[in-house]
Amino acid sequence: MKHFSLRLFIAAFFIISMPYLIKGEDLKDEKETEISWFSFEWLPAPVYSNLENPKGIMRFSPTVDGVSGMQGFRLSIELKENYIYESALENLIWRKPDLENNILSFRSAGRTKTRVLEDVELAFGNEIRDYTDFEVISNNSEPKNSEISGFIGHGFFKSRNKILVIDYPGTRFTELSKLPEKWEEKAHFTEMESSPHFLSLNLRANNSRIRLSFDHEPIPALTLYRKWDFRRIASDVNVTDSLRYFHPQNNSYKMLGGKEPQRDIYFGPYKLKSHNVYLMPERRQRIGSDNGLITQPFFEDYVLILDFKNKRFGIMPPHYIDN
Repeated sequence: MKHFSLRLFIAAFFIISMPYLIKGEDLKDEKETEISWFSFEWLPAPVYSNLENPKGIMRFSPTVDGVSGMQGFRLSIELKENYIYESALENLIWRKPDLENNILSFRSAGRTKTRVLEDVELAFGNEIRDYTDFEVISNNSEPKNSEISGFIGHGFFKSRNKILVIDYPGTRFTELSKLPEKWEEKAHFTEMESSPHFLSLNLRANNSRIRLSFDHEPIPALTLYRKWDFRRIASDVNVTDSLRYFHPQNNSYKMLGGKEPQRDIYFGPYKLKSHNVYLMPERRQRIGSDNGLITQPFFEDYVLILDFKNKRFGIMPPHYIDN
């Protein structure tokens, strides 16, 4: 009888507690999929490859160790580390002198001196994200009239096992621990390597398959390495703009003539933006191990998903975000 009463008590406890346990799980799931968007603005990219792009730099305004109102940082998915220009660091220390104690100086190879701003709090909007480091870029390497204070690299998101979502048309981004179910259903994914730089993508030019490396540079150009691919995708119409294609091993470059495209490029079911096509047939000049380079401007009609948590790269149309 005693054991029966104990079992009855346990059963009653679980019956009473179950709604609260379920509610707790729901709150956990809701917290994981809670979305806070942070705005960025487009700045034009430097014309170092001879092709202009007004949507080359994503600049946003994080708060660094409680200091806001700085010139803004570039969200750079092609870089791993975070960087801050020396002039911006001086301004930061002037506003918060205690940060000088967070600077570590050391010498690396040869006479190179490296400075790191260590363990500073980084917040987006009013939300504290984490503590991170910034490598200092010296005044000698800082471009004139720079419109940014530094760079936030993809390593900030990857090291924390996050999913970086960039809404290109909406000029906003967010970081998540879990994607909403609808986004999972509507996005098209491919596996992502340990670094997103030169990620291999399986694409289609109408019914023909082609494997290209995703180059995060803001150059509005498709660069192909095989004449067969070039003849299939390019039209007979010459373009007036040539592409300055830098040699991957040294500071030299080659000027490439281009053609207008005759075929659309698809990533899964989604048609990408159309840009001119250039041919780089010289094997020693090529970058990556795939059949060419496709750049960020091709994806600017979509929401980009860099899922460092599950090692996936994906896109989806922006209208699914708020529906």
